[in-house]
Amino acid sequence: MGSAVAIPNSLIASGTLAHVTGDNPAPYPVRLYMQETNKFRWEEDLPEGPVATVINGEKAQSQSVSATDSLAPWQVGGKRLENFPMFLLARWLNANSTQATFVGQETIDGQMRNHISVVEPWQQRRPPDPWRRDGNRGHYEIWIDPVSSLPARLRYYQDTDDAQLFSLVPMEMLYSDFHNIGAPYFPSL
Repeated sequence: MGSAVAIPNSLIASGTLAHVTGDNPAPYPVRLYMQETNKFRWEEDLPEGPVATVINGEKAQSQSVSATDSLAPWQVGGKRLENFPMFLLARWLNANSTQATFVGQETIDGQMRNHISVVEPWQQRRPPDPWRRDGNRGHYEIWIDPVSSLPARLRYYQDTDDAQLFSLVPMEMLYSDFHNIGAPYFPSL
């Protein structure tokens, strides 16, 4: 497969972010710097003060005026490549061992979607640990709008620090309001 337009390998973006749930749903300024597919810096101007989240591969930390703390992988869920479905799709299309299966068409929230299941074998442990329930490592479920061919929803499995019962929990991203910035499309989450 090929594309007439190359997907960039870095990104600088700014805007506002609002959490739909929580104590303070008011939007606040945010800046994002991405390099390659595994280095991210989120700068958020929160009401309680500025916070930067730095992600470098599997390591992450939170930096504020008062402290710098290491973060576990589950604490940076939603701040990696899953925020940028076009980069995620490009990674899958450029990998030699990605396995994709068309599951079928499904109706979700009254809208017809194409459901595709993707497995990144390099993320999976061999064999999976049945006590930690990590068999879904490297599994993604993506639903694509058949009219626009743009991603609408993504489900993936995020690491946790829970060594007792679960090592992975399902996370879901909903994509909408795509904007053309240069060549690739980027969604508002």
